[in-house]
Amino acid sequence: MLAVEISRHGGPDVLVPVDRADPVPPRGEVLVCNRWVGVNYVDLQHREGRPYPVTLPLVPGTEAAGTIVAVGPGVDAGLVGTPVVHFGHLAGVYAELTAVPLDYVVPLPPDTPLDVAAAVALSGTTAYVLTSAAHRVGPGDVVVVHAAAGATGGAVVQRAAAAGADVIAIASTAEKAAAAATLGAGHAIALRETPDPVAAVMSASGGQGADVVYDATGRDTFEASWPCSPPAGPWCCTASQVARSARSTPAGCQASPATAVPRVPLPCAGSRPATTSAALTSGPEPSPPCSTR
Repeated sequence: MLAVEISRHGGPDVLVPVDRADPVPPRGEVLVCNRWVGVNYVDLQHREGRPYPVTLPLVPGTEAAGTIVAVGPGVDAGLVGTPVVHFGHLAGVYAELTAVPLDYVVPLPPDTPLDVAAAVALSGTTAYVLTSAAHRVGPGDVVVVHAAAGATGGAVVQRAAAAGADVIAIASTAEKAAAAATLGAGHAIALRETPDPVAAVMSASGGQGADVVYDATGRDTFEASWPCSPPAGPWCCTASQVARSARSTPAGCQASPATAVPRVPLPCAGSRPATTSAALTSGPEPSPPCSTR
């Protein structure tokens, strides 16, 4: 099979096509012919080797959609031919074929566009967990969303708006803020044009601040998040880098124990979760990439 591999860290030039042996799915796994591969920010981090190292050589990729073409021992052979999306693993997806544990596979109805499934799986599931499990967003909630024009941020904006929340979107530029507004944000703040984003949030919320802050940036937006957060309420950070200075815990604030977010079960034998249902729309289908060499 063909795959894309990195053997050293760097820019896009380190992504090299290679020919590898077709994987054989072990017990409890299925072999998926990937027809669409999602590209996520974590893929860029793995390619660059920061903020944490990864073992090289590596076939990157964290989500894809395609069809099950083989199963390992202990797996129902009737799954062969099933269209699926798989995500949750941290490598091995930039390839024609990927052996995937069943826990990371979600079956799709036959009419589901695979390109949209691959694009929405990781970010859509993250948004689902953030707005349903980390903090259940409801009507009238004031919700602040950083990086609101990104994949996950945009999905959070849509889910929060659909739940009846008053969404305050924060993005780096006016163009991105406008994009977040089209997704359902009632207020959109462009950081490059807003000297005091905290004051802007307080103004937009009528002085009450937020019921929940979703922060996918972390370190650079930390001090703009804390003052907007409720005294005993959630600040949900999905960033890989969080502020580590003495200012990380402002005066009067006490760090509380981490709350465990329930794991979302994704068994291949089960039904498609609501995470992907509403966001899936029609789209083009490419010719199958998997060879029969």
